[in-house]
Amino acid sequence: VADVDNAVQRLGVANKHDANPFKLHGPAGSADEAWTGYSDVLFDQNRFRMWYTTNTNTFERNWNMAYAESTDGLTWTKPNLGLVSYHGSKANNLLFPDFKDSSKTPMGATAAAGLIFRDDHDPDRARRYKMVFISSNLEGDASIYLTWSPDGIHWELKPTRLWGKSAGPNQVIRGQTPWVEPLSSFFYDPL
Repeated sequence: VADVDNAVQRLGVANKHDANPFKLHGPAGSADEAWTGYSDVLFDQNRFRMWYTTNTNTFERNWNMAYAESTDGLTWTKPNLGLVSYHGSKANNLLFPDFKDSSKTPMGATAAAGLIFRDDHDPDRARRYKMVFISSNLEGDASIYLTWSPDGIHWELKPTRLWGKSAGPNQVIRGQTPWVEPLSSFFYDPL
């Protein structure tokens, strides 16, 4: 910008809502008992849709991706998706099973820190939604993967590995986890 006339910078006033912070984590024994985090929210199909990382209140600290939705962005429901067996029941909102044996309860870092993107440019409707996430359950070491879905719920369960544990800066934190910061951005190249 070469020149600006009659412009004034004003900071808005933030007002804390009575319902904030809202508690999304679940009851004792649930996949999201300990905490929920790394959420990604889109306003899509006339509602807010949230994909978030779960964490159990167990020694293993099992991570997975789960789904919630809201009409107002304040009150969230976790629909029973019936996709993943968790301690013998599919009555939950988890998105990814144990990648090696879907009949088992997912353990460890199954999927976490997901970034979801709705891609209306892809001619393949089965790939309408894209997700980049971290997992250490597919190939042993924590790696970054890409998967896709027609509806944001039913994801391709053979995701594509993008990168993983390797020596060098910006690849590994504490020797085990790929740098998660690149997951905070998704770029569309129309070419």
